[in-house]
Amino acid sequence: MNPVIALITCPHCGNESATVHAQKNRGNKYYYRCYDGKNGDCGTIQITGISGQLFINKHMRPLAVEQLTEVVEDAKQAAQNQSVKSANKGKRQVEKNNPLHQVNDEYKPGDETPPPKKKNRLSAFFADENQ
Repeated sequence: MNPVIALITCPHCGNESATVHAQKNRGNKYYYRCYDGKNGDCGTIQITGISGQLFINKHMRPLAVEQLTEVVEDAKQAAQNQSVKSANKGKRQVEKNNPLHQVNDEYKPGDETPPPKKKNRLSAFFADENQ
Protein backbone atom coordinates (compact mmCIF):
# COMPACT_ATOMS: atom_id res chain seq x y z
CA MET A 1 0.00 0.00 0.00
CA ASN A 2 1.29 3.45 -0.86
CA PRO A 3 1.86 5.76 2.10
CA VAL A 4 -0.63 8.46 3.07
CA ILE A 5 0.57 11.87 1.93
CA ALA A 6 -2.45 14.06 2.81
CA LEU A 7 -6.11 14.10 3.79
CA ILE A 8 -9.11 15.11 1.70
CA THR A 9 -12.85 15.45 2.27
CA CYS A 10 -14.53 12.74 0.21
CA PRO A 11 -16.84 14.45 -2.32
CA HIS A 12 -19.10 11.38 -2.40
CA CYS A 13 -19.95 10.99 1.28
CA GLY A 14 -18.42 13.98 3.07
CA ASN A 15 -15.92 11.92 5.12
CA GLU A 16 -13.23 14.38 6.23
CA SER A 17 -10.60 11.72 6.89
CA ALA A 18 -10.23 10.21 3.40
CA THR A 19 -6.54 9.65 2.66
CA VAL A 20 -4.57 10.82 -0.38
CA HIS A 21 -1.85 8.58 -1.85
CA ALA A 22 0.58 8.86 -4.78
CA GLN A 23 0.76 6.04 -7.30
CA LYS A 24 4.15 4.37 -7.62
CA ASN A 25 3.80 4.16 -11.38
CA ARG A 26 1.75 6.14 -13.89
CA GLY A 27 3.63 9.36 -13.20
CA ASN A 28 2.97 9.52 -9.43
CA LYS A 29 -0.62 10.63 -9.90
CA TYR A 30 -2.75 11.12 -6.81
CA TYR A 31 -5.72 9.03 -5.72
CA TYR A 32 -7.75 8.87 -2.52
CA ARG A 33 -9.22 6.18 -0.31
CA CYS A 34 -12.39 6.51 1.73
CA TYR A 35 -13.23 3.55 3.94
CA ASP A 36 -14.95 5.17 6.91
CA GLY A 37 -17.67 7.13 5.17
CA LYS A 38 -21.07 7.95 6.62
CA ASN A 39 -22.85 5.90 3.94
CA GLY A 40 -20.34 3.03 3.89
CA ASP A 41 -17.07 2.59 2.10
CA CYS A 42 -16.52 4.61 -1.06
CA GLY A 43 -13.32 2.64 -1.73
CA THR A 44 -10.26 3.66 -3.70
CA ILE A 45 -10.98 6.46 -6.14
CA GLN A 46 -8.43 6.90 -8.91
CA ILE A 47 -9.18 9.96 -10.99
CA THR A 48 -6.14 10.26 -13.20
CA GLY A 49 -7.44 12.86 -15.64
CA ILE A 50 -6.34 16.49 -15.48
CA SER A 51 -9.51 17.77 -13.80
CA GLY A 52 -9.42 14.95 -11.21
CA GLN A 53 -5.79 15.65 -10.35
CA LEU A 54 -6.55 19.38 -10.06
CA PHE A 55 -9.46 18.59 -7.72
CA ILE A 56 -7.25 16.48 -5.44
CA ASN A 57 -4.43 19.07 -5.45
CA LYS A 58 -6.89 21.86 -4.64
CA HIS A 59 -8.69 20.04 -1.80
CA MET A 60 -6.03 17.95 -0.06
CA ARG A 61 -4.93 19.01 3.43
CA PRO A 62 -1.55 18.36 5.06
CA LEU A 63 -1.28 15.70 7.73
CA ALA A 64 -1.12 16.57 11.43
CA VAL A 65 2.11 15.81 13.33
CA GLU A 66 0.63 12.67 14.92
CA GLN A 67 -0.41 11.38 11.52
CA LEU A 68 3.03 12.12 10.06
CA THR A 69 4.62 10.07 12.83
CA GLU A 70 2.28 7.19 12.03
CA VAL A 71 3.07 7.46 8.30
CA VAL A 72 6.81 7.42 9.02
CA GLU A 73 6.44 4.33 11.22
CA ASP A 74 4.35 2.59 8.55
CA ALA A 75 6.94 3.43 5.91
CA LYS A 76 9.74 2.13 8.16
CA GLN A 77 7.88 -1.13 8.74
CA ALA A 78 7.11 -1.52 5.02
CA ALA A 79 10.77 -0.92 4.14
CA GLN A 80 11.91 -3.42 6.76
CA ASN A 81 9.43 -6.04 5.50
CA GLN A 82 10.60 -5.46 1.92
CA SER A 83 14.23 -5.79 3.03
CA VAL A 84 13.56 -9.09 4.81
CA LYS A 85 11.55 -10.36 1.84
CA SER A 86 14.39 -9.48 -0.56
CA ALA A 87 16.98 -11.09 1.71
CA ASN A 88 14.94 -14.30 1.94
CA LYS A 89 14.47 -14.35 -1.83
CA GLY A 90 18.22 -13.99 -2.36
CA LYS A 91 18.90 -16.74 0.18
CA ARG A 92 16.51 -19.12 -1.56
CA GLN A 93 18.14 -18.33 -4.91
CA VAL A 94 21.62 -19.10 -3.53
CA GLU A 95 20.39 -22.37 -2.01
CA LYS A 96 18.74 -23.32 -5.27
CA ASN A 97 21.97 -22.78 -7.24
CA ASN A 98 24.24 -24.39 -4.65
CA PRO A 99 25.23 -27.91 -5.73
CA LEU A 100 25.45 -28.99 -2.10
CA HIS A 101 21.72 -28.31 -1.64
CA GLN A 102 20.61 -30.20 -4.73
CA VAL A 103 18.91 -33.57 -4.51
CA ASN A 104 21.28 -36.51 -4.77
CA ASP A 105 19.60 -39.41 -6.55
CA GLU A 106 22.68 -41.59 -6.94
CA TYR A 107 22.69 -45.26 -5.91
CA LYS A 108 24.07 -45.96 -2.45
CA PRO A 109 25.33 -49.39 -1.34
CA GLY A 110 22.75 -51.16 0.78
CA ASP A 111 19.78 -49.64 -1.06
CA GLU A 112 17.37 -52.24 -2.34
CA THR A 113 16.42 -52.07 -5.96
CA PRO A 114 12.68 -52.08 -6.51
CA PRO A 115 11.20 -55.21 -8.13
CA PRO A 116 10.43 -54.89 -11.85
CA LYS A 117 6.93 -53.74 -12.69
CA LYS A 118 4.57 -56.44 -13.89
CA LYS A 119 3.42 -56.00 -17.44
CA ASN A 120 -0.14 -56.52 -18.49
CA ARG A 121 -1.05 -58.38 -21.68
CA LEU A 122 -1.53 -55.24 -23.75
CA SER A 123 1.89 -53.83 -22.88
CA ALA A 124 3.48 -57.20 -23.76
CA PHE A 125 1.83 -56.97 -27.18
CA PHE A 126 3.32 -53.51 -27.85
CA ALA A 127 6.69 -54.19 -26.16
CA ASP A 128 9.85 -53.80 -28.14
CA GLU A 129 11.48 -57.09 -29.13
CA ASN A 130 14.85 -55.96 -27.74
CA GLN A 131 13.56 -55.76 -24.19
